[in-house]
Amino acid sequence: MSNVSWTQFARLVGAPVTVTLRGRVASADEPAERVCFAPPDLWRVTDDDGHLRYLANDDGHYTYPPGETRACFQPRRKGFWHSGGTVCSALIHPRDLDDADDDFTRPLGAVEEIAFLGRVAWRVLLAPPARKPQPVWQVLDVASGVTLAYQAPDGQPLVAFTALETDVALPDGTFAA
Repeated sequence: MSNVSWTQFARLVGAPVTVTLRGRVASADEPAERVCFAPPDLWRVTDDDGHLRYLANDDGHYTYPPGETRACFQPRRKGFWHSGGTVCSALIHPRDLDDADDDFTRPLGAVEEIAFLGRVAWRVLLAPPARKPQPVWQVLDVASGVTLAYQAPDGQPLVAFTALETDVALPDGTFAA
């Protein structure tokens, strides 16, 4: 185990993810999602049955309401980020932990080095804002900068990758509409 500073953690969590990835994300209160991501901002998110929920490519953002095969489309706008209403985006999109107005931006203790999904990870307990009832653990993959999980104080997952591959070759057409 190594000593990891809060500054190192904040720097990694604030950096854009620069590797391709494929994984499955589970949430305490949302259906599971399967995600493919390629930098800087290409996304394909499906449910466990393979139904498309969100697609972001060079043309724009396609959001598929549950049970629908037709998408709501928004063209790309420079400087505008769109989550598509997906849970997995909170794990991949960078966070600015220097923004005191954002949720969960202050550590309550030291950063720990742990293993998560067989990967070297850093974990820290983050203080809640006044309107939230409890702190959360943020678990960060050291190699990729992807947040692997947000966990309740008892370690139970709130949202987490249940499978993750990074630096993967994604098939041609992965992000085609």
